[in-house]
Amino acid sequence: MKRIFTILILILMSSPLFSQNDEFNTADLRRTAQIVEFEFAKNLKNLSKDKLMEFYSSIEADRGLIKQININSWGICNHYNIDNFDTYNYYYKTISRATYNKYCKELNALMLLDGTIKQLK
Repeated sequence: MKRIFTILILILMSSPLFSQNDEFNTADLRRTAQIVEFEFAKNLKNLSKDKLMEFYSSIEADRGLIKQININSWGICNHYNIDNFDTYNYYYKTISRATYNKYCKELNALMLLDGTIKQLK
């Protein structure tokens, strides 16, 4: 019985329904944005590639900000179980549920930065 319980726990922990446990950085955000062909749709819509790279660099330089974005994204995906899948597909290029679940923290961070979703209170 313990063995079955342990196997179930391992399956649930490795499920794509759960976001990654590690904190992300701006390189992870850029990688995820490239994978899903993310293009900002609101606050950061008109930034050139150079300005966008400056923006990412400024986020990376502000350790408190990147830490807070990680906390908010973790809260959205794991703690509060807020599902922004439909919001994401409304504003950005349509992705599958599996892709959203796999990159939940990073996608929600990008939406937070763009202003399509709000910071948790």
